[in-house]
Amino acid sequence: MNRQLLLFCIFIGAFTLSKAQTQDLSEYFLRSLQTSEVYGNKIPKKNIKIKDLEDSRKSVWSAWKEANSNFQEIKLPAILPLSDSIAYEWPLVDEDPMPFYYGSKGKKPANGYPLFINIHGSGPKEKEWAATIAWSKIYADAPSLYYIPRIPNEKRYRWWFIPEQKAWEKLFRLAFLNDDINPNKMYFVGISEGGYGSQRLGAFYADYLAGAGPMAGGEPLVNTPPLNFRNTAFNLQTGEKDFMFDRNKITKQVKTIFDSLSNAYPGKFIHQVDLQKGKGHAIDYTLTTPWLIQHTRITNPREVSWVNFPMHDRYRTGFYNLAIKEHVNIDKTTDIDRALFEFAIDSTTNSIRMNANTLNKITNEKGAITKGKLLFYLDENLVDLNKKVTLYVNEKKVFSGKVKLDSKNIIESCALFYDSNRLYPASIEIDFSKL
Repeated sequence: MNRQLLLFCIFIGAFTLSKAQTQDLSEYFLRSLQTSEVYGNKIPKKNIKIKDLEDSRKSVWSAWKEANSNFQEIKLPAILPLSDSIAYEWPLVDEDPMPFYYGSKGKKPANGYPLFINIHGSGPKEKEWAATIAWSKIYADAPSLYYIPRIPNEKRYRWWFIPEQKAWEKLFRLAFLNDDINPNKMYFVGISEGGYGSQRLGAFYADYLAGAGPMAGGEPLVNTPPLNFRNTAFNLQTGEKDFMFDRNKITKQVKTIFDSLSNAYPGKFIHQVDLQKGKGHAIDYTLTTPWLIQHTRITNPREVSWVNFPMHDRYRTGFYNLAIKEHVNIDKTTDIDRALFEFAIDSTTNSIRMNANTLNKITNEKGAITKGKLLFYLDENLVDLNKKVTLYVNEKKVFSGKVKLDSKNIIESCALFYDSNRLYPASIEIDFSKL
């Protein structure tokens, strides 16, 4: 037996696998890392008892860590003080390589560094990159860790294009595997073009983040659905006199909407949106990261809103505990290019009520989802697994009974989310064609 198989097989608790099953798991994780495919592949299945959940998760996570260790890629470098950091580089798919600085400020906390992904503004890339590195050293947020990338190509000056998306997802995956990083304190921040990027990326990846802090930006809300920030802190700082591209007007709109959402859902839309008086495009940038670092990611919220919108023609396949198993009837080439999923879990009745609709990006008109499949993942943080669970979708009861606990769910949710806080033992499949 080779070293990898031996490491996978040493677990003799709840999740012991045969040699063949262990090989299947190894191949599955490697394939998921290479292709991002999660469903439809051969995978070990094993019923789990509630008392054995923790051991089962530890076994799967250890196998995932080993697979990542053996996966051929450039990893995160060792952490140096930010003042001593050097330029590193990651290759990107269908794009020039992306250089980055990676360094810390202050002594590492016991639960790991908060991680700021600080993306720069448009202009000559070396100059903008240098300015962003300088500001990162100034911000009063220590102890903290910074990942500061440089735009790969000035002709494609957007932080949310697909090659960059792949880089952020790699960064999340490696951060979750790194004991030096606090997985519940990661933030996107940026100035100007970096402000636009951090706002859009914040909405797209809100379930991975504790917060997002765009500065001197003001992304149109069609590109950054506010509902996605339901459990993620949001801070937008813009100059009162920043008239270009209506940045000040858009910021006023953002404030109005976030204030309204905060009133409608008390405690769920934590935000600070300010127009800095007398300021133009240049503002006080030092206010954002000290505010953000106070906030911690909510890993398994019982109330979620997810607008699944396309970013550079690409959709997310999961958000919090929801997973798209088969694409629903939305089309990125039309105005009906997004879907809205909202749910609330009632712990007293162990029931879930979900609304699921298509959404017109221009009119916000809702429509019916008539095809596709959604997995609703569950664990002991969301429901009482010892009791019957009832799920309603658009007021129709689609499931009622005790959910089955299976290793397959833990393995697939691990490959989908990369997140030790989201290793779900149970799932309910929603087939929209049958509703």
